[in-house]
Amino acid sequence: MNKLGKIIVDELLDVLNESEASDEAKKKGLEYDGFGRWVDKNGLHVANTVDGKLISIKKDKKKKSQPQAGAPLPKPIVTPKTDKEASKEKSKIETLVGIYSGRFQPFGKHHFQAYGQLRSITGNNSFIATSNITDSEKSPFTFSEKQAIISKYGISKKNIVKVKNPYRPVEILDKFDPKTTALVVIFGEKDAGRLGGSGKYYLPFKNIKDLEGYGEHGYYIIAKHESVKVAGKEISGTIIRKLLGSKRIDRDRKKKIFKEIFGWYDPNIFEMTIDRLEGVAKEAYMRCGILITEGGAYGHLSHPFEDMNLTFGDFKNIIRLSLQGHLDKEAQVSEKLDGQALSISWKDGKLIAARNRGQLKNGGANALDVNGIKTMFAGRGELTTAFSSAVDDLESAIKGLTEKQKQAVFQNGMSFMATEIIYPPTQNVIPYGENLIVFHGIIQYDNDGTPIGENKGDARMLAGMIRQINKNVQRTFTITAPSFLTVPASQDFAQKQRTFVEKVNMLKNKFGLKDSDPVALYHQKWWEDFILRKAKALGYALTNNTLIQLMKRWAFGEKSPSITQILNVITEDIKVSLEQKFADWAKSFDKENHDKQVKENMFPFETLFLSLGTEVLKNVSGFLAANPNKTIQSIRKGVQRAVKELSGSSDLSKIEKMKSELQKIQAIGGMEAIVPSEGLVFTYGGKNYKLTGEFAPINQILGMLKYGD
Repeated sequence: MNKLGKIIVDELLDVLNESEASDEAKKKGLEYDGFGRWVDKNGLHVANTVDGKLISIKKDKKKKSQPQAGAPLPKPIVTPKTDKEASKEKSKIETLVGIYSGRFQPFGKHHFQAYGQLRSITGNNSFIATSNITDSEKSPFTFSEKQAIISKYGISKKNIVKVKNPYRPVEILDKFDPKTTALVVIFGEKDAGRLGGSGKYYLPFKNIKDLEGYGEHGYYIIAKHESVKVAGKEISGTIIRKLLGSKRIDRDRKKKIFKEIFGWYDPNIFEMTIDRLEGVAKEAYMRCGILITEGGAYGHLSHPFEDMNLTFGDFKNIIRLSLQGHLDKEAQVSEKLDGQALSISWKDGKLIAARNRGQLKNGGANALDVNGIKTMFAGRGELTTAFSSAVDDLESAIKGLTEKQKQAVFQNGMSFMATEIIYPPTQNVIPYGENLIVFHGIIQYDNDGTPIGENKGDARMLAGMIRQINKNVQRTFTITAPSFLTVPASQDFAQKQRTFVEKVNMLKNKFGLKDSDPVALYHQKWWEDFILRKAKALGYALTNNTLIQLMKRWAFGEKSPSITQILNVITEDIKVSLEQKFADWAKSFDKENHDKQVKENMFPFETLFLSLGTEVLKNVSGFLAANPNKTIQSIRKGVQRAVKELSGSSDLSKIEKMKSELQKIQAIGGMEAIVPSEGLVFTYGGKNYKLTGEFAPINQILGMLKYGD
C-alpha cells in the first residue's frame, strides 16, 4: 500500500475508534475487525457497531444461525462515514468484490452457506463464478442448469456468472478497476494453505486495513465447514450424484434426499436434476474417450463422432456451423498441429511437466522436472533432442518472467499450459519447416488431477510476455502463440448442408431414433441387434443380462466383467450344445474379429465427419506450414511411396489395413483434397473438438511404413 493510502485508512480507523462503540469495545477487550465488526481475543465475531453504538450478537446456544434457503441474504454491516471520510477512502479502495468459484456439481445448501458468509462482507458485489465445462461423470450439469439450481436460493442470476476458468474469473474482474477494487474470495481450509501465504497473490482477509486493488493482491476467507448429511451421514459431491442417479432408489425417496441436500424442493428442478443424474448413471458405460493420449496431459481431443454423448441434433448443428463459417461462435478456431505434446507448469522456482494424470495431482507434486523429462526420453534419437531442447528452452524463457507473471499463469503448479513441439527431424505427416514450440491454452486442475477450468487466451498472453522480454527465440526453438484460422462459408453451403444432414438422418432412422437421442444409443442398438441375430442364427435363446454385458463390452469397451466371466454364466450346467456353440463363437469373436467390427460400425460416422472436415479445410487460410503448396506435394509423395512399399508386403493384414485407409481417402475426396495441416480445433457446447479431413487415414498409412504396424 502506498503512503497516502495508509494515511487515509489510518484516519478512518481513528474516527471509528473515537465513537461510543469503540470505548465500550475497549472496556470489553474487543478488537476492531473492519466493517463495523468486533472480535474477542479468540478472533470470534461477537459484536457490531450500529449507529455508533456497540451491539452484541445474540448467540443461539442450540444451533448456529444460518441463512435459510430462499431467505433474504445477509447484508454487510458498514459504519456510516462522513462525506470527507468517504472522499478520502475513495482515492484508494472504492469497491469490494467477492467471488465464490467452483464446479458446483451440484450447488447445495452447504455452498449457499459459504456464499452467505462471503456476502456478509462484500454485499451485492458477491458473485458465483462457474464454467460450462461438462463431462458425463464428475461435471454433468451445464452452466444454465447450475444457474437454475443456484437461483432457487434467492441469488440473482446476474450474480451467477459463466466463466471459462472459475479460478481466474476475468469475466467478472474486467468490469472493475484493478487499482480501486479489492477482491475477496472464499475457499476451504485445505485450499487456503495452497493458495495463500507469504509472497503469494492471495492473502488472508482480516480487516479494511492495508487492502490493495486486485491488480496487486486478492484476499481470502475460509469457508466454515458445513457438512451435507443424508440419514445422519456426511456425504460428498460424488455420493450426491450417485444417490440421485441410482436406479435402485425410488422417486419418493429421492425427493426426500433432494430436500436434505438442497434445503428446498421445486418439481421442475427436481426432475431436471434426476433426469440428468440418472442419465449419467445410464450412460457411464457409453463413454469411450481416453484422458491421456493426445496433448500430453492436456487430454484426448475427439472428433465429434467419437463423443458418444453428443446427440444427432448436435451433429446437425456442427454441420451447419461448419459449412456456414460459424465454427468460431463460442471461441476462435485454431489449427490442430502434428507435433509432440507436452503439458508444462512452473512450481517452486522451476519448470515442471506432466505426461499423465498422476503427474497433475496435488498441484503437480509428482510432475517431472527438466532432468526428469530428459531421462524419460533418453536414448530415443531425434525425439530425445526434441524434448530435451524444448524443456531447456522453455525453462530459460519462463525464468525471465516476474514472479507475479509466473504465478498469474501457472498458480504454482495448479495450472498447466498445453504445448506442442514442432521439430522437423521428428516429423510425422506435416512438414512445417521450422523448430517451434506452440502454446495451446491453460488447463487448471483440482487436487485429483481433474480439469476444472480452461483458458485458451492465456496461450497468447504467455507468448506475449515471453516476446516482450525477448526470450521467444531460444537456442533451438522459437516460442509462439497458437495460430488462429479463418474459416469462411463453403460455396453452395445450403446444398452441401442438405447432403450431410441427410446422411445423419439415415443413421438416426436406422433404429428409429430422435434428434435428441445420444449417438451412444445408436451404437447400443446396433450391437444388441448384431448379438441377437447371431444368437438366433445359432438357435440360442440369449438372456437379457448376457446380452447387456456383451453389448457394454463390445460397444463401449467395458472390460469388467471379462469375457470369460460373462461366458461362464452361459456354460454353467450345460444341457444342450447350442449354449456351447454360442459361447465358443462369442469368445472367438471377442479375440479375433471385434476390433474389425468396431471399425465397420464406425465407418459411416467417421467418413461423414472426415468428409465434412475435408470440405471445410479446403477453404481455410492461416495454416502454420511455411510453404503450404510444398507441404501438400510432400504429403502426396509420402503416401504414394508408402502405398508402393506396403503393396509388396507379405503381411496380408497390413495390406488389408492399407486398403481400408485408402478406401476412406477416396470416400472423402481423394488425393486432391489433401491440405497442409492436420486439421482444426473448435469449441462446441463448452468442449473442444477436431475436424481433420484426410489426415487420419494418411497418418495410419504412413505409420504402418514408419513403425511397422
